[in-house]
Amino acid sequence: MYDEGTISNTEPLTTLHETHAINDLVYARRYFTSSAYLRVNGQPALFVFPYSQVDPNINWSHVRSQLGITVTLLDEDPNPGDQQHDLQFDGFYAWVQPPASGWRDDGSEWGHDYLTWFYNVMAGLAPTYTSRVAVGGVWPGFDDSTAPWGQNRYMWRRCGQTWQDTWQLAHQYNPPYVMIDTWNDFEEGSDIEFGIGECQLHAQQQKTLAGRTLVFTNLLSNTGKFSDSFTLSGNSSHGWPIAITPTSTLLLSHTGIVLTLALTVPVTAPSGIQDLFTITATSHLSPSVYSRLVNTATVLWGNYLPVIRRD
Repeated sequence: MYDEGTISNTEPLTTLHETHAINDLVYARRYFTSSAYLRVNGQPALFVFPYSQVDPNINWSHVRSQLGITVTLLDEDPNPGDQQHDLQFDGFYAWVQPPASGWRDDGSEWGHDYLTWFYNVMAGLAPTYTSRVAVGGVWPGFDDSTAPWGQNRYMWRRCGQTWQDTWQLAHQYNPPYVMIDTWNDFEEGSDIEFGIGECQLHAQQQKTLAGRTLVFTNLLSNTGKFSDSFTLSGNSSHGWPIAITPTSTLLLSHTGIVLTLALTVPVTAPSGIQDLFTITATSHLSPSVYSRLVNTATVLWGNYLPVIRRD
């Protein structure tokens, strides 16, 4: 991916932006033929990350003609309002961002409307793009508040749900390629190296005899940027008695609390039956955001020994 930000500091010599780009890419060309280099449509893939103060000064058709090698040229986002610009590219990729309405302070805008727009345009909403390569995008979240260049843009990971939802859209629209956008940028809060930000420990499985109570412990964590309150609710698939402690809690950013979940198995429960004990934590800050897991309880077979009486 060629980042136009690398030549943004050549201003006000804007006429040199294109020359710089050509020189940089002619240098990078030596790697395009490597067996490890990504190829799209049989050609080396060259992604362009545009900057508004740079891109208007570059004729990408001219740049690619100077490379001496055929590439598949990909730009960020189609622009149906500027067909002349978009005709220079072989395809477009989605990048982590909210829709045109912008970022939300609580981070609840994770990009659904933007991604839906991108996939629909590339699928033929605008005829120009039906033959172009579509590279979908997925991400776990975003937070540039600690970056020196940050703009306080924030997208909550939503306990891993942002990652799951972006993938769900990718599966729904089925683009030929999907890119994990800015996957290793800790300063942007979009890294995936240490996981996607689940708010609870993995589900547990326990076994017991009928008439006894099982106790599960799960960890609820607030991975969001702001303090938030959570309401805890539970459900037994067989309607068995349950108890949750606490039923609501206030968590500061990046803190957690251990939940105690009790499930009482009736004495009449048949041996071998399984119950699914679902626990849901719902955010007060953004009620559409929740985390859910399912613990499993299995009723054991009872062993009964005969009583021998000797007279």
